[in-house]
Amino acid sequence: LQFLYFIDTLFTQVIMFLSRTSRRMSSTKVWSIVLTGGPCAGKTTGVEVLRKKLCGSGVRLMVVPEVATLVFEAGVPRGLVGGGTAEQRIELQHRIMRIQIELEESMISLAKTLQEPTVVLSDRGVLDGKAFYTPEIWKGILNAGNWTDEDLLRRYNGVVHLVTAADGAVEFYTTSNNATRMETPDQAVAQDRQLQKVYRGHPHNIVIGNEGGFDLKMNACTDAIMRLISDGGNLKSHL
Repeated sequence: LQFLYFIDTLFTQVIMFLSRTSRRMSSTKVWSIVLTGGPCAGKTTGVEVLRKKLCGSGVRLMVVPEVATLVFEAGVPRGLVGGGTAEQRIELQHRIMRIQIELEESMISLAKTLQEPTVVLSDRGVLDGKAFYTPEIWKGILNAGNWTDEDLLRRYNGVVHLVTAADGAVEFYTTSNNATRMETPDQAVAQDRQLQKVYRGHPHNIVIGNEGGFDLKMNACTDAIMRLISDGGNLKSHL
């Protein structure tokens, strides 16, 4: 897991650099929002549709990439999630979450220096990992980071969950467009429902299903985020 230690150290240095060099933080509004969901839910397309919508409304979009995918594509064995020792699984997810938190905080710090409202969108949130581990392993992960579920939920202004195509549009479910996606439709549905449980306690949690087709789903996604950041949404930004 030396790669994870390297990335963890690198992002820590980035945050320290931002703290030293930022002379004046803008009072521009910055929102931190999670875009999550089961496999083949349309997140990648949703990000691009959202980018165009926000740009047309004068809002910048900054995307925090899915850290687990970066880590597995870098060569860390994905099998550690379900097949490693308890120590390996705790260390893996702890490091993934540390990297993601540092990436999110770096993006928020950068966004605050801009002269325009900005949405920092996390492609999966730090709590997504909870859906893949037993309660005992998750407790070990939280202890390793000195976190609580409540603290991690409070990191975000809102959560938008896109339901997997396997649940309601199974004819469009595929694994061919993502090298790290290996779930069967049934596994994708089970994973999706576990993820919904993870974020159920967030006060601004929106779940978008597959009713009405994919275009309607993408419109519902962008509309949900626009509502979250609207003045009438009672949503506090990261000022």
